[in-house]
Amino acid sequence: MSIKKLDPKEASIVWNKLNTYDSPVAEVWRGQCLENRKFYEGEQSTPEERERIAERGQYDITINKIRKAIKGMMGLVTSSIPKFKLIPVGENDELKADLGNKLLDWAWNGTEGLHIYRSAVKSALIDNMSFLQVIYSKDKRVKFVNLEYDDVIVDPNSKDPLFSDAEMIVVRRYLPIKVVRKMYDVGDDILSTSLPEHYRTEILGNTIDMRKQNFLGKVYSSDGQYVNVYECYRKEYIDNKDYTYQIVKETILGYMHVFREELPLVIREYPIIPIYVEGYANPYKRGEVHFLKDIQKFINKVYGVTILNAQLSSSPKAFVRQRDIPRGNLEDFQADYNKPGSINVLSDDADPPILVQGQPLNNAFFSIYQDAKQEFNNLTLPPEMLGYSNHSAGYQSSSSLLEMKENTLDSMKDFISVIEMACSRLGLVTLQYIQGYVEKNTIINISDMEGRIKSFKVNQEQGLDVNNDQSVAQFIQAMEQQGAPDEEIQEILAKAKEDADYMESLTYIINETDFSMFDVRVIPGSYSPTYMMAMLKLMIELVNTGSVDPSVPLDYLPAPNKEELKQRFDTINMLNGQVSALEEELESIKRLLEDRNKKMMDNNLRTIEAKAKIKYDKTLQEQRIKQFRAKAMELIKGKEQQLKFEKLYNDYTVSLERQMFREKVSANDEQQQAIGNDTLESMMYEELHNKENE
Repeated sequence: MSIKKLDPKEASIVWNKLNTYDSPVAEVWRGQCLENRKFYEGEQSTPEERERIAERGQYDITINKIRKAIKGMMGLVTSSIPKFKLIPVGENDELKADLGNKLLDWAWNGTEGLHIYRSAVKSALIDNMSFLQVIYSKDKRVKFVNLEYDDVIVDPNSKDPLFSDAEMIVVRRYLPIKVVRKMYDVGDDILSTSLPEHYRTEILGNTIDMRKQNFLGKVYSSDGQYVNVYECYRKEYIDNKDYTYQIVKETILGYMHVFREELPLVIREYPIIPIYVEGYANPYKRGEVHFLKDIQKFINKVYGVTILNAQLSSSPKAFVRQRDIPRGNLEDFQADYNKPGSINVLSDDADPPILVQGQPLNNAFFSIYQDAKQEFNNLTLPPEMLGYSNHSAGYQSSSSLLEMKENTLDSMKDFISVIEMACSRLGLVTLQYIQGYVEKNTIINISDMEGRIKSFKVNQEQGLDVNNDQSVAQFIQAMEQQGAPDEEIQEILAKAKEDADYMESLTYIINETDFSMFDVRVIPGSYSPTYMMAMLKLMIELVNTGSVDPSVPLDYLPAPNKEELKQRFDTINMLNGQVSALEEELESIKRLLEDRNKKMMDNNLRTIEAKAKIKYDKTLQEQRIKQFRAKAMELIKGKEQQLKFEKLYNDYTVSLERQMFREKVSANDEQQQAIGNDTLESMMYEELHNKENE
């Protein structure tokens, strides 16, 4: 968007508004923020308090429990990257929602989002409040940066939790004068001390030198090397009837130069998002350190009193008469008397010093101290969350630690709700900036957890090819996202098939960055390690019930090589399928073999039975024939008749052999089919042929 310079009187109007924002209440609040930061860094007593401690002979000792507790709280609520979810205002569009999530990942990764996010949360815990600002950088990327409590000035009348109702939100930057002159092409009047008349009347009221000096101190440094640059964001209504507005950015340099920039209309929210622990309906929120300072001071005092009492017990106070001090030199006497094993000579009439031992501390004192430590843990984190194991409680399982983490997060619901609001607004404004600033055919590179790069283009202009099914499908999808009815889409396609020139004139955008019909929410608890573990356990339970595929839990596995494990799972699953198929085939072959063996055994039994019957019948017939032949030979007297009888006998024997052969062949048919052997019949025919020849 173009930037234009306004009349210097416009700067005085903004300066007048800034003066009302910079009230005594705001000044006191910023002082408290600075005190909180010093307290976190270990500077936990004022010079007056240190002087009184020295007068009492105590050590100025600091047991900085706040630092460990704040770092633990920060780590607990920022252990994971928040998971964004795009919620459609109208009809659901999963492809557009997936594109939005990819673009949010692109902005997050390009910003080093986790570091910025953790820094903002830590500052909110310590300094009372911090801010995240969405920007469009010179390298044409949408990013967000962390702003400290003293970098932002907010309309004191704002009551919205995210300051959406603020008349103006101001970002103050302290920059070298050389940089400002180069960036904005301004002259030496930026450091002038000669104020125009309208500044005297509108801002200073009267020309008191002290008020003028205070005002100029807000403009630039006393040495003239640095200047305050005020970036003032406000909502300017375009149409008061339907409450249409746009975000306007007015940048003030010195007190004479003001530049106006109108942000794209798609940007509907302030790009400055606050993060704080808790607060009321005003811009002056409170951090966690603010509520812990008193109990931390008490713990430090208890340690100082305990050490002083131990000193008094081991080194009692000594009382001595002035006349008993040798040569009246108290310093030499004190130095010699305190030396271990020293020999001190007293005069004849001198009395030994009177020693007063320190009194032991009351047990109630230690009880109060233990109560203070326990109360500090209750206000922050259990010791187990900070890495201090409770030996008396025994070993803590991972499930009990996860449950403890979840309970600890429940006790921080106020802070968690602010984080969820801030991250949701951050995602929404980031998409609005992408829509407003990212140009056509911009290449987006996204890296996964394993560092692999995936690229795609956004706002890519495409032409329609009715002969290409993929082109037609993309065209239909783009038209549907624009709300075109099906009848209109089909009419356009039909006309494009008939008219080539009309088809060439049709263009559409794929991966369009218009997210005006979407809202952005952060999945509750997604920034916590307990969320990932809870989702992993849930997916495992669903796998056990057969509701989801066994590979689904790998998507929730908190491991950097998640994709490699998924590929390995697919390979193992495929090999297991092949093994199962081979096992089924082997079982089928085994069953077939058992059936064949059983049939062969049955055939063998039947063959053996048939052969035994044939042999029995043959023996019986032979016995009968022999008996018949013997009786016949006894009755036949002539030689010629005996020869005829022999011939008839032989013919009958051969006929009987053939009949028995046929019965034998019939008994072995099934056995021949089972073993695939057709030589048995030929062997039996050969045997029969030999008998006939005989």
